[in-house]
Amino acid sequence: MEYDDIQKRWDYFYELPPRSLDILILGNSHAYSTYSPNIIDAICGTNSFVIASNSQKLEQTYYNLKEVLKYQQPKIIVIQLSVLSGDSWKTKIGDYRVYSNLDGMKYSLNKVNAIIAQRPREDYINSVFPFFRDHDNWKDSELMATNLSRLEDVEKEDYRGFFPRESEMGKKVAEQYELAKKQDLSNFKISKSDESYLNKIKNLSKENKFKVVYVMSPKYSDLLNNTYKNKYNVLKKVVSKYGDDYVDFNRLSEEIGLKKRSFENGFIGYQHTSYFGAIQVSTYLANRFKNKYFKIDQSKKDTYWFNRMSKKKEFYLYGSSLAMDSKRILELGSGLELFNDILIRKVFLLKKGNGIYDLIIEFVDNANIDKLSMYKFYVHLYPKKSDANIKPENKEFGFENFDFRPFALPLRNGGFYVSKEINTKIREVDKLNFGLFKSGLVRSKQITLNNFDL
Repeated sequence: MEYDDIQKRWDYFYELPPRSLDILILGNSHAYSTYSPNIIDAICGTNSFVIASNSQKLEQTYYNLKEVLKYQQPKIIVIQLSVLSGDSWKTKIGDYRVYSNLDGMKYSLNKVNAIIAQRPREDYINSVFPFFRDHDNWKDSELMATNLSRLEDVEKEDYRGFFPRESEMGKKVAEQYELAKKQDLSNFKISKSDESYLNKIKNLSKENKFKVVYVMSPKYSDLLNNTYKNKYNVLKKVVSKYGDDYVDFNRLSEEIGLKKRSFENGFIGYQHTSYFGAIQVSTYLANRFKNKYFKIDQSKKDTYWFNRMSKKKEFYLYGSSLAMDSKRILELGSGLELFNDILIRKVFLLKKGNGIYDLIIEFVDNANIDKLSMYKFYVHLYPKKSDANIKPENKEFGFENFDFRPFALPLRNGGFYVSKEINTKIREVDKLNFGLFKSGLVRSKQITLNNFDL
C-alpha cells in the first residue's frame, strides 16, 4: 500500500498511551495545517493530537471521533467547521481521500459502519480489502523500498498529526484575491444531513463528558468577503445548539495579527494558513483553552509529558519559564548582531536525541525580516580534537556544514525566530560559527559560539 500522512496519523494515534489525550482536533486539511498540538501543549500543559484528512466531511469526522473514544477520553474535542460541506462521500466511487482515512483505521464494527455511511455499495469491497486496489503496487520497486525502510525504522518521533505549510502569499497572489469574485454567502445554510451528525456528536459529548469546541480556520478569501458575516451568524447560532464554544478566526484576524503573509501562496479557494499563521492561531486558541479549561501548574505534570515536551522547541518558545530549567537546552549567546538592523536576542541549542539538535535563533521585535529573507544561513559545527567519532583529517581543519534558508516565525512575546535541525556524528563540539550569505550581497558578521556542555 502507498503510505500517506493520513495513515501515519492513525498509526501514531494507536501507539499513544491509553487515556493520555486531553485535546483531540478533528477535521479536514485546514485542521492539520492550522492547529499545532506542540504549541497548544506547551502553553496548556496538555497532550493533544490531530486526526484529520483531506477534504473530510462531517460524516467522516463523526466516525473518526467514535474510533478515538474507544482508546482515549479527551476533555476537549476541537472540530474544524469547514467539514460542513452539505454533501457526502456516499455518491463518489474510488476517492483516495476517503480510502486513506479508512485504511488507517483498525478493523472493527465502527470501521464497517463508517464504510457503509460513506461508500456506495459497489465500493464496499475496495474499502474493506485495500489489497484489491493496491495489488499491482508490488511492481513499484521504489514504493516497496520506501515501505520496507519505514517498517524497519525503530526510531519513533512524537508525531502529533500537524503538517505545517511554509509557503507564504506573494503580492501578486494577494492582488488576485482582492480582485476576484467572492462567493455569495448571503443565504448560507447547513444541510439536514450535517445537522444530524452535529446532533450525534452532541450526544457523544454527553455520554463521554467532553466539551465540543467548533473552530473555523481563516481563509484569505473569506476575510475579504463582505457576505461572510452571514455564514458566521448561521454557524454561531447552530453551534449554540450543538457545541460548547465557537471560535471563528476569520473574525479575529486583526486581533491576533493575521496578515497577508500568514497565508499559503496559491490562488485557490480552499487556501490554508502557512506556519506563520498557524502559530498565531494556535497561540490564541491555546491561551483561550488555558484560561477556560486547563488552569494547572505545569510543574505538576507527569513524567510522560515532560519527557515528550522537553524534546520540542515549542516547549521553550511558547511554554512557561519552567521549560528553561531543562537539561536539554543550552543558551549559547545573547545580544548578538548580524547586521545593524538584524539583531539577535538569544541563540539556543536543543538536544532532541543522540546527535540530533535544533539550533534556535531569536531576533528582536524590529529586526529587518524582509532583509533576512534575502539571505541564506551557513552553520559550521567544529568537533573537538578528542572526538573519537570524527576522522583524523577532519579534526584540525574540518567542520560539518548546515546551510539553510531562514523562515522567520513569530514568537509569543514579540520578535521572531528561525530554527535548523542539525543531525551530526560529532559528539564533542568545540565551536559553532554562523552567518548570512548570498551571492552578490554583503556577508553579515560571523558569530562564533563555543560554550557547549550538552
